[in-house]
Amino acid sequence: MYQVRAEARHGAFNVIHLEGDTITIHKRTCANNFTESFKLGEEKVKHDGILRTRISEVVSMPSSRPTGYVRSARSTAVSGGRDDVHMLESRHIMEGGLSHTQEIRLHNLTTGEHCVTNRVWTRVPMTDEHQAMMGLLLLAEEPSSSSARILRQNT
Repeated sequence: MYQVRAEARHGAFNVIHLEGDTITIHKRTCANNFTESFKLGEEKVKHDGILRTRISEVVSMPSSRPTGYVRSARSTAVSGGRDDVHMLESRHIMEGGLSHTQEIRLHNLTTGEHCVTNRVWTRVPMTDEHQAMMGLLLLAEEPSSSSARILRQNT
């Protein structure tokens, strides 16, 4: 709940870019600031030395709904003390691209617990302040298409 309130106060941005078979996600929230690229349908494995976990992710675009993507991630503890978790995230564009839905389903494979988070992100016009916050990410985009890719959480 804290993160949602903080994102509403300070703004949360997602820039999602699809080119060929590669999807790139630029994310800036009160808790995260990163860029990730995925080849559609290919597994990507990361190791987090601090949390001692192995994270396996696959991103795909379902043919039944080509207006979004699905990311499946499994976090496995390398050594004891952490639970194994599976996350399924899906995003789908709505209203002709003016907004999109995000659903995150978490399943704790150790305890069997489930959690579902739903969000609606709404496109907003890009201002000079938004450009400054996003920094060089937006400079790499074409000006006419950059504003179409900026999304802010609607609370």
